[in-house]
Amino acid sequence: MGVVIPEGRTPIYAIFESGGKQYKVATGEQARVDLLNLPPGTMVELSKVLFIADGEKTLIGKPMVDGARVIASCTAEGKADKVIAFKYHNKNRYRRKIGHRAQYTELKVEKILLPGEEYVPAEPAPQAAAETAPAVEAEEPKPKRTRKKVEAVEAPVAEAKPKRTVKKAAPKAKTAKAPAAEAKPKRTVKKKSDTKSEEKHGS
Repeated sequence: MGVVIPEGRTPIYAIFESGGKQYKVATGEQARVDLLNLPPGTMVELSKVLFIADGEKTLIGKPMVDGARVIASCTAEGKADKVIAFKYHNKNRYRRKIGHRAQYTELKVEKILLPGEEYVPAEPAPQAAAETAPAVEAEEPKPKRTRKKVEAVEAPVAEAKPKRTVKKAAPKAKTAKAPAAEAKPKRTVKKKSDTKSEEKHGS
């Protein structure tokens, strides 16, 4: 993002550290740093400033420039493009595919402060006066439609029907059991062996 610089003046820029990485920024530029978990619109003060250059004047930190700060505002947070890592071992049937999307916080640099300077936030620009439009007569509010409540009419209670009486059948008369028939004597059958023995004795 380009910054408009007056003629004859070199831009001031700084190198600061965030998340173990170094970023070179100027006033008005944007930088994507590792995720800071900030809601959009919040102001951030970055105190790990390694280098500041303002024209012919330069400040080099050992390792940081004492008192120097970078004031930035959080504009958005998101995920970077996916980076794919692929591992492959020949003749071993070994393959691994890993995808990763790094989360980032986008910062807009508002001011680079030299040691001893203080940050004064800029006053918001006054809003442009709204054009005077011809007054429009307010319409009278239309009366709301009210639904008539229907009075509940009690339904006539139906008369209870008389219970039907079922006549019980007369008990059946006990019938006399028929006398049991006399058991017939069993017939005895002589075995062939018995008849042969009788013939021998008879003879």
